[in-house]
Amino acid sequence: MRPSVRNTILVAGLLLGPACVISCVSRPVDPTDNSPLRPTETMEANEKPAAIAPTSSARTLGEPAQNEAVKLEISTLSNVSRGAEGRTLVDIRFDTLDGKGNFAAIAGELRIVITAATGEPAHQIFDVPLVVKTEVARRFDSVLSQYVMRLEPEWDKAPQLGEELRISATLTTPTGSVLESSARMRW
Repeated sequence: MRPSVRNTILVAGLLLGPACVISCVSRPVDPTDNSPLRPTETMEANEKPAAIAPTSSARTLGEPAQNEAVKLEISTLSNVSRGAEGRTLVDIRFDTLDGKGNFAAIAGELRIVITAATGEPAHQIFDVPLVVKTEVARRFDSVLSQYVMRLEPEWDKAPQLGEELRISATLTTPTGSVLESSARMRW
């Protein structure tokens, strides 16, 4: 091969190689891009919501997700965000761990209850089916290895700014195990 042809091929490879690598790498899923979940139901302060979500009667088609977690923890990275258009969203982030304390995949029926003493209605209940792999994958933040549930509470009267919210989460796995976590965060 002549030196000029070899140099041209070398230069082309150096220029096009990174472009091929960049275009071949997929962008990680950002679970905060999901449409926010709205409450499945709401309850007044004098009512007590059930801790466990009802089992989904209508199953989504797809490959069933497998649960490997034995511990569910609401992360301190969970937060409330207020948009310019007046929407307030609550991102509940979960650390899910196996018996050795390493990240583990989750699957099952997740119930999240947000309680605000001055909110009306006081209890906002979100049931999240995590029964097929696609449902689980779209809620996974691969950068932080956390699951994110983006919620949009629907209070008739919002809690007072700065009020402490009580968050409880219960995951019923496909085998019937129950994993629970609770936390507090500022509205």
